[in-house]
Amino acid sequence: MRFIGTRELRSKGRKQWRALRSDEEAVLTLNGAPIAVLVGVPDGRLEDTLRLLRRARAPGAAGRMRKQAPRVA
Repeated sequence: MRFIGTRELRSKGRKQWRALRSDEEAVLTLNGAPIAVLVGVPDGRLEDTLRLLRRARAPGAAGRMRKQAPRVA
């Protein structure tokens, strides 16, 4: 997995966007801390890509909701 700083994305953006088009992913960092994941989208597959990302994030969101919910006795 590649890590890209926000400065590098601004200065070498074209190169980074080309790499994402080849169906790669990268972690975007700000001051060395990860802030986002950039995922390439194959031609005509935006909806499929979004569906898969949402499905992958759902278990983590459900776990956080369980932890935050008050305990009912």
